Amino acid sequence: MTGTQQDHHPDQRVPDQEKEPDKKIQQQALAFNYIYDGVILTDLDGWIIDWNHGAERMFGYTKAEIMGKSPGILHRPEEAPVLTQAIIDGMVEPCLSGCCTYSLLG
Repeated sequence: MTGTQQDHHPDQRVPDQEKEPDKKIQQQALAFNYIYDGVILTDLDGWIIDWNHGAERMFGYTKAEIMGKSPGILHRPEEAPVLTQAIIDGMVEPCLSGCCTYSLLG
């Protein structure tokens, strides 16, 4: 038979192809957890949904303490509404590169 069909039984698993997405997800999870920089993930409403070890070190809150809170608690009270809104606005705007980063350090 000619064409693109490979010579393997339909029930035979193709380990490399099936394991590749799982391996990539595991690598990304490790990078997220062990990157030195603080990484804070929020949902589209601005609530914190994940927080890595670097963020724990930077801000002093454990993941359990910060989950479900607004990033506004990380700033001086007078800056919190403006900075939180800037983060939310940035998440909604499409990024040309497909990845958005924010710096709150100035």
